[in-house]
Amino acid sequence: MRDIKPTNPYRVPDNYFDHLEQSILETNFSTKKRKLSLGPLLVAASVILLAVTLYYTLYQTNSSFVDAKKEELVYNRLFDLFISEDYKNVPDEMENEKLQEFYSDDLLIVMD
Repeated sequence: MRDIKPTNPYRVPDNYFDHLEQSILETNFSTKKRKLSLGPLLVAASVILLAVTLYYTLYQTNSSFVDAKKEELVYNRLFDLFISEDYKNVPDEMENEKLQEFYSDDLLIVMD
């Protein structure tokens, strides 16, 4: 009986503080990896899609505007050449007929 040592009921186990520290850290700071939720990913994708759509819309509008300006310049240049070469010494009646021919035929060709 003398071999039995009295045990201390208030004695703390050896690993107790390690476990306590780990549990405190887990409750205060999430050590698990956070998952990226689908909401911000969808918002980012929609913003990128909107930016790309807006860019191509503006690009197409600008390019069609530039093409229209080029066609207008070509048309004006053709008209100036037509007037300067064909109407140097032509009476007014002939000029009106030539203008009608120009507007009826060549305008459709340039517009196409």
